[in-house]
Amino acid sequence: MKLYDVNGKMIEGNWELCKAIVTDYDKENPFEHTKIVEDTAVEVAKKYDVSYNDVVKTVELLSGVSL
Repeated sequence: MKLYDVNGKMIEGNWELCKAIVTDYDKENPFEHTKIVEDTAVEVAKKYDVSYNDVVKTVELLSGVSL
């Protein structure tokens, strides 16, 4: 599943999934978004069946934001 279109914009309807991805990532690495923890990002990507790059982009954009 892709979270972002070719222009880098979130595909409509993916907000809840992005929020879940960031929540899971932040449980393991609270507010660690300046340097992505690869192992955690890989686990989250597998769990939600999305690409690693989409997880990284989502975490960089949303980690630490009050959801």
